[in-house]
Amino acid sequence: MLPSITHATDFPTQLAGACPDGIDFYFENVGGAIWQAALPLVNKFARVPISGLIAHYDGVGPGDGTDRLPATMRETLSKSLTLRGFINCAPPWSNAQARDFEEEAARSSGVAPSAAEDPE
Repeated sequence: MLPSITHATDFPTQLAGACPDGIDFYFENVGGAIWQAALPLVNKFARVPISGLIAHYDGVGPGDGTDRLPATMRETLSKSLTLRGFINCAPPWSNAQARDFEEEAARSSGVAPSAAEDPE
């Protein structure tokens, strides 16, 4: 098995070190400990598209029994976060939505979006 930074006991510290200015755009598709490490680093008005929670696909692990929903909601409210769930293969996901998502990601990262054609 390959070593994984996400399994490191100091992953939250490493992530914080990699994001000294916080996070403006976070694409969530893991959940679990990764989300818990990223959430405190998310800046005010950050955007968080959610397309999966792979850490929970086999059910919720034993964890420590802490209900983290109230803390997540408090962070979402106090930081004015935009969270949006989507399943990219289910309607009404469209090429236009994909383009909007790509443009939003580009604005946040400073990287130009690709010139994908919208066949609609």
